[in-house]
Amino acid sequence: MLEQAINWLNNMQDAPGHRLFLVIEGSEAFAIEQTQRLLNKFTPASALSLNCHLDGVTSGSTKQFRHHLGQEFEWVIFNAHQGFRASAFSAMTACVKRSGLFILLCPPIADWPSSPDPALKERVSVGFQHSVNDSPYLRLFCQIIQQCTYASRLSAYEFIAGHIDALQQITHDQFQLTTEQRDIIHLVCRRAEQHVMPPCVLRADRGRGKSTALGIIAHSLAERGLDVTVTAPSRRQLNTFFGHCTHPSVRFIPVDELLRGPTNTHCLLIDEAAMFPADAIKRLLQSFPKVVMATTVNGYEGSGRGFDIRVTGHLNKHYPDWQLMTLQQPVRWAENCPLESLTNQVMLMDTETSCVSRQDGMVLLSGQELAVEPQLLKTVWTLLINAHYQTTPDDLQRMLDGPENHLILRINNGCVQGALWLVEEPDHLTQLAESICSGDRRPSGYLLPQLLAYNHAQPEYLQYRYARVIRIATDETCRRRGIASSLLAFAANWAKAQKFDLIGTTFGANHSLVEFWRANHYQALHLGESTDASSGEVSIAMALPLNTEGQQALDKLTEAFANKIKCGLFYREINKHTLTMILQSLPDRQRTLPALSYLCRGSRPALSQKSELLQLLVDRATVMDHTSVRILIDLLLMHRPVTIVAKDFGLDGQKTLNHKLKQLVSELYIEN
Repeated sequence: MLEQAINWLNNMQDAPGHRLFLVIEGSEAFAIEQTQRLLNKFTPASALSLNCHLDGVTSGSTKQFRHHLGQEFEWVIFNAHQGFRASAFSAMTACVKRSGLFILLCPPIADWPSSPDPALKERVSVGFQHSVNDSPYLRLFCQIIQQCTYASRLSAYEFIAGHIDALQQITHDQFQLTTEQRDIIHLVCRRAEQHVMPPCVLRADRGRGKSTALGIIAHSLAERGLDVTVTAPSRRQLNTFFGHCTHPSVRFIPVDELLRGPTNTHCLLIDEAAMFPADAIKRLLQSFPKVVMATTVNGYEGSGRGFDIRVTGHLNKHYPDWQLMTLQQPVRWAENCPLESLTNQVMLMDTETSCVSRQDGMVLLSGQELAVEPQLLKTVWTLLINAHYQTTPDDLQRMLDGPENHLILRINNGCVQGALWLVEEPDHLTQLAESICSGDRRPSGYLLPQLLAYNHAQPEYLQYRYARVIRIATDETCRRRGIASSLLAFAANWAKAQKFDLIGTTFGANHSLVEFWRANHYQALHLGESTDASSGEVSIAMALPLNTEGQQALDKLTEAFANKIKCGLFYREINKHTLTMILQSLPDRQRTLPALSYLCRGSRPALSQKSELLQLLVDRATVMDHTSVRILIDLLLMHRPVTIVAKDFGLDGQKTLNHKLKQLVSELYIEN
């Protein structure tokens, strides 16, 4: 069988063209042996193996696959016997050069979905792993490979050669720009020379040379005397960019640092902009005079389509002259590349929402049930990746394989108007309480109970049963109709019927999201103490009680959270409008503060009782108007001068501000 595979590869190499995909199925020892013999026969100039050691090959791990982003290899070998990670597979297919070869080592295709998976513990929560004897995701993956006419398969019993259309001989082996790249570089450089430059967005699929174009743009602008800064989710994702931009003045600055304060940058370039939240992009557009963004249409992390939905409306409204540019022609592989097409299929990257054959109303499905309805799955997945900036192929695999996951859909006239992804986090970790609270263990799953138990050093928070909302999305044509809130209400009712104590969520804190969850009666109970490097936002946890036990737990958590705010542990890292929404999500606590009675009756200045005012703020912000909360935040948490605060809020000096505060105290103060 191996000789047939060798003859096939020889024939493919005689007529260079498309990248090839070969599956070697069987035992791990068989697959590695066959791969090594192929390597010895063809001796590729550059090769990468993931999860296995092969002679003469660079070795790596799927856990560290990002270290290889931006690199190119003639051969990439992916050993799935040591566990299959969807995001790593997706990213590594893009590392294969034109005319190169991707080899997947796996159990027999027919048996693979039910074979033991070493990576199962990474995507299925503790306590649910024992019930998993089949992978719906891998079953779907294998079906696509079996139906794929251009996938070649080698086993101990047969070799099936994939059918790949021949290409004309490729002559441009040396680097050269395409006409599309040259036109875009010229257009952006010409616009950047203008005094006012509306934003530019460069959209392309993988392998189209957008990072190359962005690097040349940066170098050209720096040579013309502009101060140029580039940002991306990480510095290592800019290897290609800096390969074409060698000007010493061009610097990389992480997004969270850019959002914290101004720089002297004339022009900001944002690579992989779809991997940042829309709020961060909007703030960058407001802070920098000239912005060029590049997005990947179908990326292993982040979706260009989702970026279009979330950001295009903002650009149309605030920057009507913004420029959209696209790169269609592949530069790292040939047109209509079979490997690219296969990757898009198995990662559901080539899908759009469509009508489904389902009755109208709310539908509750497991991942396994969703996996056997391909059209419904594609529609739901498209909704989720378009709604959230960091939805990845790993999430698709986790959603389908974990029995703790549930999908709630709202369907109307065959249209999936909204989708909610809910995960169970029950009381399965009580035996590990000591090691979790001490920081020695972090079992997979159970984000909310572990977050609360660890940060409060309270094992009791592992004794509650939680349901957590991971994602919620509505179709762009159905927004602002209460669909997301109806999904949340259905999820809460289901969780309550299943005897869960709390339903909660975590996300990057920004004003609009906190306002949405607060409007649905969720209360803030935890804030991260540092910003995320990609979003510039701190994480927040919010929850809704479902029974008496849940209410008692939430009362303790919100009280502890309010005390941390009084200590000033969070406000420096968070926008005050967002902090206003967070404070107003806390329960109304009508406690007696005797010292405030003197403010109500006497002539004492309001700020002579700062500690009592601060207590009043965290206790009763929910019944205060937004302006009063923001004034108190400025004075008591931000410690801004009284005269400046009065001016910012249109008040006629310190005396008027004092009167407003005393009036507020009189309205809210509770007598003994």
